[in-house]
Amino acid sequence: GSQGTGIRLVQSWDGVREHLSLSPRSEHVAQEYISRPLLLDGYKFDMRIYVLLESLTPLRAYVFRDGLARLCTEKYTAPKEENIQNPFIHLTNYHLNKANQNFKHANTMEDMKTSSKRSISIALNQLQMSRAEIDSFWKQVDEIVSKTL
Repeated sequence: GSQGTGIRLVQSWDGVREHLSLSPRSEHVAQEYISRPLLLDGYKFDMRIYVLLESLTPLRAYVFRDGLARLCTEKYTAPKEENIQNPFIHLTNYHLNKANQNFKHANTMEDMKTSSKRSISIALNQLQMSRAEIDSFWKQVDEIVSKTL
């Protein structure tokens, strides 16, 4: 969905079928939920990476070596019936999370270390400090980009 609208979390194929039967739209995107995600400070997060596509023939693309890490605004707990509808635990969507009272803005560079939206370089540094394996991160990003273009 756009700005978080239309996003639904379901826990079974029956839930998928129910959502599809209630939705008048003919276009849908489905993703498998990662039930044990890598966490940053105890929060689920995603990374927005920017790619400049200069040419398709020959293929020439540039990956910006930074970007945004977007965090949920409530600490992660595995999806259960009682929390599955709480988007602040499970969805990293900025439009949704900025409405939560727990959303932390970054007004200074120091704030960036604990904000709900961080630079990827800060997030990677924090992950490395917590012993996460990030050495091949940009190599894997480059491989994904080349395979999807």
